[in-house]
Amino acid sequence: MKRYLWIFAVLPFLWSCIAEDRSACPQPRGVSVRMSVCPDPMTAVTHAADEEAIRDLNLYLLDADRNVVLHRYQSSPTLRFECLPGDYLLRIAANMGRDTGDSPAWENLAVTHADDYDTLPMAYEGEVSIPSSDETVTLPTVEVQRVVVKVTYNISVAPDAGDIRLHSVQPVNLPARMPVFDPGLRAAEYTAGEIVGSSSQTLTGTFYMLPNLQGEVPSNFEAFMLYTGAGNQLILSFKYPPYGKIDLK
Repeated sequence: MKRYLWIFAVLPFLWSCIAEDRSACPQPRGVSVRMSVCPDPMTAVTHAADEEAIRDLNLYLLDADRNVVLHRYQSSPTLRFECLPGDYLLRIAANMGRDTGDSPAWENLAVTHADDYDTLPMAYEGEVSIPSSDETVTLPTVEVQRVVVKVTYNISVAPDAGDIRLHSVQPVNLPARMPVFDPGLRAAEYTAGEIVGSSSQTLTGTFYMLPNLQGEVPSNFEAFMLYTGAGNQLILSFKYPPYGKIDLK
C-alpha cells in the first residue's frame, strides 16, 4: 500500500517535468519578408506608360498541399508580410481591380475579353523558398507577365488589287475568358472584337487578345475578317506575335 502511495505522490512531479520539457521545445518563428513586383521588362518597350502601371496586387502563398496560407491585397508594388520559413508556391495577380479573396476557386479567377483596358491584367506563378532569419528577408524582384496581349495592325490594299476596297476590319475567334493561373487551357468560348470602318485603302488599329494556346495554327484559322463591301468578306490568316505590330497588305 505504501508503494502505491509513493507512486501517486511522485506523479505530479513527473508531469511537471514533462510539461516543462514540452514548453522548452523550440517553436517555429515567423520571418519578415520583403518583395518588390514589377512588369516584365522584356515587353516594356511595346506598351504605353499606363499599360505598364501596377494598380493593385493579390498575393497568395500556398503550401505543399496547395492550401493558401497567406493572402495580401494592396496597391503598392512592394509587399511586406510575415510567414514561417519554408518552400511555397507564390501566385500574384496584378491589376484585377478588386480583392480576389483569401481562398478563391482558381478556375473562377479569370480575365474576360474587353475591347479596351485601363491597365493590363498581369500574373506570376513560381516556387519560392523563404529561409529562417532574425532579419528581414528580401526576396528577388518578381516580374509579372501580361495576361492580355495587345496587337497593333496596319492593313493596306495593294495598288494592283483591282476593285478591292477596304471597308472595315474585325478580329474574330478571340477567347472570351481565360483563367489567370492556367493560361495553357484551350478557351471554352470565343467572341469577336469591335468592327472598325475605313474610308480609305489603309487601316491601322489595335485590339486585345487573351492567351489561347492551340499548338500549330491551321491555315484556315480565321484570325481577321476583312469586309470589302457589298457583303463580300476576305479572310486572312496569320499567327499572332506575343507583342508588337502586324502589317498586312
